[in-house]
Amino acid sequence: MNGADLRTARVAAGVSLSEMSRRTHFSKAYLGHLETGKRSIGPEHIRAYEQALNVSLSHERHSVGVTDVELLSQAVNVVTALGLRHGGMAIADMARSHWGWTEGLLNQSMPDNVRKGLSWQAARLANRLGWSLSEAGRKTQATTAYTTALDLSKHDHGLHAAVSVDLAKHKVGMGHPQEALTLLDSLSPKEPVHQFTANGVASLAAATLGDWQGTVRYVGLADEAWSRVELSNLPEVNRPYVSGHEAHAHRDAGRAFHVLALKGEKRAVPLAGQRLELAVSMFGPDRANAVSQCRKRLDSLATL
Repeated sequence: MNGADLRTARVAAGVSLSEMSRRTHFSKAYLGHLETGKRSIGPEHIRAYEQALNVSLSHERHSVGVTDVELLSQAVNVVTALGLRHGGMAIADMARSHWGWTEGLLNQSMPDNVRKGLSWQAARLANRLGWSLSEAGRKTQATTAYTTALDLSKHDHGLHAAVSVDLAKHKVGMGHPQEALTLLDSLSPKEPVHQFTANGVASLAAATLGDWQGTVRYVGLADEAWSRVELSNLPEVNRPYVSGHEAHAHRDAGRAFHVLALKGEKRAVPLAGQRLELAVSMFGPDRANAVSQCRKRLDSLATL
């Protein structure tokens, strides 16, 4: 029994560290040290966790099963839905908590087929964690989460492509648009939806570099790929984002042209306004965060 096991049991039970402190009468800091391995775990600590959580904790690791994979899938879907509605900052702590539980699962024994399913869902969660941390301004931690997601998704081409595109966007936000373009150039996305997202981020990177022609070219490629996306045949990793599909291309194009407009490219101003207005009109209430971002960009255009 180690600290990760205690944390896994607590998070799986939905109990916060503060609530655990109240139930066990150990301080929050003390429990944190137990769970992170900074303090040795004794029988009294195991008994305290068992009584507080009403579970039986064995000194042997339990095997993870299909039910755990399904629970993780549901958790990732909830994190994703809340993030799309309220933004990354609103879900950062939740995603981190779920990731602590997931790490505990990944360290346990399980059949190969369960390991494959768990790793796939864990990659989705690590990707959402990276996005939320990036939105919250925790750039270095976000990079670590994205790197973990890439490693976990390396055996699934579609998921790996989706994570790579999100990492490229993160690199643009970090001020490294050329690195983003290099990463995107290394991809060979098979699905139209991944071709669309890759070119959408490439247009943002080109705009950040002040490249008008490159931006226009990538926007055109993104629009063309978007026209070939079939909602009835979306890869599983993209299905949670289907809401507001008609708005996605307009949001991405408007975002890229907005960057050029802020750089003084007058030709980009009407294009940015047109595409952002279309995005706002097409996104539904469950994509409130995207609508908010588009409106902020429209407001800034009015001052140019």
